[in-house]
Formats: sequence, structure tokens, C-alpha cells
Amino acid sequence: MKKILLLAGITIGLNLSAQITLTSADFMGANDSIYYTNGDNLSVDPTPNGPNQTWDYSQQNGVSQKVVRHFAMSSAGFSYQFTYNNADFWTDNVDLPIDPSQFGGFLPVSIDNMVGFFQLDQNEMTNLGYGADISGFPVPMKMDTTDTYYEFPIDYGDAWGGPSYFKVDMNPIQDIIYISHARRSTEVTGWGNITTPYGNYDVLKLKHIVISEDSLWANIQGFGFWLPVPARTVTTYEWIPLGEDGPVMVIKEQDLLGVTEVYYKDAYNPTLATEEIGNKSAELMIYPNPTADQLNLQTELEIVQSYIYGMDGQIVKSFGKESQLNVAELPSGKYILFTRCKEGILTKEFVKE
Repeated sequence: MKKILLLAGITIGLNLSAQITLTSADFMGANDSIYYTNGDNLSVDPTPNGPNQTWDYSQQNGVSQKVVRHFAMSSAGFSYQFTYNNADFWTDNVDLPIDPSQFGGFLPVSIDNMVGFFQLDQNEMTNLGYGADISGFPVPMKMDTTDTYYEFPIDYGDAWGGPSYFKVDMNPIQDIIYISHARRSTEVTGWGNITTPYGNYDVLKLKHIVISEDSLWANIQGFGFWLPVPARTVTTYEWIPLGEDGPVMVIKEQDLLGVTEVYYKDAYNPTLATEEIGNKSAELMIYPNPTADQLNLQTELEIVQSYIYGMDGQIVKSFGKESQLNVAELPSGKYILFTRCKEGILTKEFVKE
């Protein structure tokens, strides 16, 4: 898809000296991560647009926190590595093309651990497809028509977009087929300065509109039928500066619902960094803490993977399903353990002596 210039009629004499230009170096790659704090005020106005604007969202109060992580493909399962052999990283923080809650009480199948696979080079960042555990089996959902999130370099007035498509056949697990059609339209609608509770940045403002129309085929006990999935439109506003690995402010809107999500880049906050584990609470116990060589994990949930982050938000070590982690080679200091279970994420801080 060829990038086009929307605002060709900008006055030639306009002072553009404060603009920035984004490249692939300004976005997260493999083994990078960002902490985001969810704000409490959904009555925000994502405007204005245009050149030399000022946006002030400093009055947001944090109510919870999440971490967006990009993992190296070497840590993905074999079926994913084989299917996405041209991917640069995968992430477990994706905008789900499938909402498992729509089908959980209706279809004889469970959909868990949705992940996304991406390619990032000097020209673009593209979503190649998804993966999920369907009734316990990892199933790749490779796109036949991929979805380009960003085209580089990015300047004020740029625009890109196009369709994406994938089809998931869940046979032989279940006689179920899911088809997803979507169309992305992205514009760079402004540049200027933004203030968040975390900092002040010179940014470009991006507006993504994604319209999805999906359908589902299911054969249950010999009775087959097509189930239409309601069409949905999601608009995402992003404010992106140089050198911060991605957006520092994000506002999401859904058709009929208005603003549904506001979050901003932040420092790790242990009082906010919690995630719900389904409809039940779970506790992760670690010992000894501090530790010199081994960290023992204890939880009633099934461990899938564990990652250790430094206080700068970078992954320093990763593990599989084991509950005894060898941390002897880590330098002394404070770290954050993220343990991914089938039901969600558990976190703990620990000190390496």
C-alpha cells in the first residue's frame, strides 16, 4: 500500500520546524516492553487536530497498570515459529479479533492465550496473524491479507490503510470456522506537544479506524449454521514521540460506546500493576526473597511462562513452565517477575543479592 499525502494543501509558508519524523527505531522490537497506566477519566477529548497543537492530559489518575511486551520468536511454540517464520516478535497484548466471551457459553470450545505476530523493518510494522490455545491446542491464525499498523517514515499528513483477512478452521478440534474481514484507515492528523501524568513530549498524533465484519460457522451435534458476528468500529488515537518505543498516550473509542479506554506510558507502579485472573483471585508466592541463586514459585494456577524484568522495563531472563528459576547470573538489584498462567498474569518484585 502506497502512503499518500492527505494535506497537500498546507500553506507553504507554515512553520514546520517543530515537527518530528518517526521511523521504525521509535517503536518496540523483540524483548522490549512498556508500562502503561489506565486513566480514570473517560470524558476526554482527543481533539484538536492540525499543526502545532497542545494536548494536556496531565489530570488523569491511574486506576490500574499493564505491561505491553514484545517477545523474541525463539520463545514462541514450534507451531508458531513454523507458521510465522518471517515474524520479528510476538506479543500477548493484542486487540483480539475474537472475543472469547461471545462464545464461551455457546460453543463447545475454549479460546485462551491470544497472541499476535508482527514483522518490523525500516518500511513498515505489519500484523501477520494471531494464535490462541483452542481447547488447549495452540492454533495459528495466519492472515491471508496482512494488516499494516505503521508505514515508515511517518510525517504529519501521511495516511495509509487497506483490508486484512484471515480464516481459522478449528478442525479437527471442533467443526468450527471463524472468518475475519477488517479494513484499517490511518491518518497522521496533528503534531505538537502533549503533557501526560508521566511527562511532556513533542509528538505526532495518529488516528486509526478499524472496521471489522466477521462470521462464524459451527457444526454442533450434526447441525451446522453460520453465526454473524456484529460489525464493530474501533477508533484509536495515539500520540507518539521520538525514542520512547511507541505511544505515550492512547485513547480508544468504540461505535455507540464512545471512549472505552485511556492509558499512558508510565513508570512501574506495584500498587497498580494487577491483572484480574478470570472471576477468581490467585496469589503468587516466591521464596527466598532476597535470593542469591534460586527463586521458587508457588501458585495454584498452571504456569505457562515466566519473565524477569529489570527496573528499566527490559526483559533480562525468560523461563518455561518450571517453578524453580535459576537467577544466579543476574547482577545484584531489584527485579520484577511476571508469571503467565493460563488464567492471566501474576507479578512479584524480588531482590537478587
